[in-house]
Amino acid sequence: MSTPEARMRLGESAQTLRGTQDPMDSTMADMLDGYSQLRASNSEKIAPTWKLTVGGKSSKELQRELSRGGFKVSPYVQDLLNSPDFITLEKPEEIELVRRSVKDLGLTGTPTTDEVYTRAQELGLELCPAEVGPHLRLTYTDQPMGEWFYIGMKQVSDRYGDPRVFSLALDGGGVWLRGSWAYPGSHWYPAYEFVFSLRKFNKT
Repeated sequence: MSTPEARMRLGESAQTLRGTQDPMDSTMADMLDGYSQLRASNSEKIAPTWKLTVGGKSSKELQRELSRGGFKVSPYVQDLLNSPDFITLEKPEEIELVRRSVKDLGLTGTPTTDEVYTRAQELGLELCPAEVGPHLRLTYTDQPMGEWFYIGMKQVSDRYGDPRVFSLALDGGGVWLRGSWAYPGSHWYPAYEFVFSLRKFNKT
């Protein structure tokens, strides 16, 4: 649990480390600051957050629902949904999701996909099962115009072998489920947002 006292202790530790001449200490101070800020954010303003039911539907069923709902689906999404690496849970399960920007995670510059994922996991977040992409697209029907965010998930390869993740977008062309490039070394700007799971999910 995050408390004002706990966050104060983290802040004091960061200040102590910054008082040294060791550049590694300065780096650790930045990490402590980011961790403290995310702990405060998670405990005081977890928004936007979704409770989402996944599982219980096959890839084909999800594709039919997306089509019936009038959602736009990029060609690469078909690759992801038809991939043997796209696995759905047999039974429905509710998971909690949180959306955070790269900056919210305490990262600076333009970190890589691997760095974003590692940082999220260090802070207690989990990668989503891939099926969160289509399930969230089906339920998130009030997305604001111009919004675009990515699903923090293990990448699935497209027809050319390029690793991709699902992304959700609303633009002048419609309400989209897209498949976005996400190489391990791809770089992400501070404002880019990812959705992660707040808890582990059953894999069986």
